Amino acid sequence: MENNLIKEIIATLSQIGQVQYRMTKNGVELYRSDKLFGKLYNEHLYLLYKADQLTEVSEQDMGNLQVMLKSSYITAGAI
Repeated sequence: MENNLIKEIIATLSQIGQVQYRMTKNGVELYRSDKLFGKLYNEHLYLLYKADQLTEVSEQDMGNLQVMLKSSYITAGAI
């Protein structure tokens, strides 16, 4: 699941703007202008929901992943 999720995340974010990816020993972190807006740790995806608050994306919300990624990206730019 994680490889497909990473591919979908990269494909979506490559269409909307510049994103920095940082690999850690636990997973991948996503940044916009040095602001953390998402992370994928141990097959769990967390996205910026409100200023400085990452929230785990549930399985049922994965169907709206593109919208959620774009929203988190925009939120990170507004902070």
